[in-house]
Amino acid sequence: MLAHREALPEGEPLGDVLCVHGYPETSYMWRHVLPACAAAGWRAFAPDLPGFGDSPVAPPHTWQRAVEAIEAFRTDLGLAPVVLVAHDWGGLIGLRWACDHPEAVRALVISDTGFFADGRWHGLAKEMQTEGKGEELMANMSREGLAGAKRFAQQIPGARLEVVPGTCHFVYADAPDETPAAITRFLGELS
Repeated sequence: MLAHREALPEGEPLGDVLCVHGYPETSYMWRHVLPACAAAGWRAFAPDLPGFGDSPVAPPHTWQRAVEAIEAFRTDLGLAPVVLVAHDWGGLIGLRWACDHPEAVRALVISDTGFFADGRWHGLAKEMQTEGKGEELMANMSREGLAGAKRFAQQIPGARLEVVPGTCHFVYADAPDETPAAITRFLGELS
């Protein structure tokens, strides 16, 4: 079983929240979100993906293996349909898991990730490795240039976009009070 952090409500839970971290983070990134979810009445869990944090390396270290680890974690804990909260590579892993197990997902909170069938990262990676091009790309990078959030909001029925001002990619570290508040507002709409 994956190492994990959790926070439990005092009474009967309203549901389960599953937080999946990105690269190079661990479950520690959810340290402000978990207690906020529990205070709102939800059981909240954040595993360390295989080879991260306190979870052992579990070869092969592949994307598919990480997806399988999320399902094993969910079934081992007997989690009801979850609100999936995913960030960065955790979005790629968590959303793949959600597509494979739609019956296990109640709702989604997606941040700073992309997961589109037509997405191609190879070109971006090649540019980043080219002297001069990588620097130029980074100098011109903006929130609008990585417009995955707007695309999610347009393509997921009932989705809404919430931007936390003054944050960058690591939104949970940049806004440790605002991000849990936004998530618990959303959870309140589900109860």
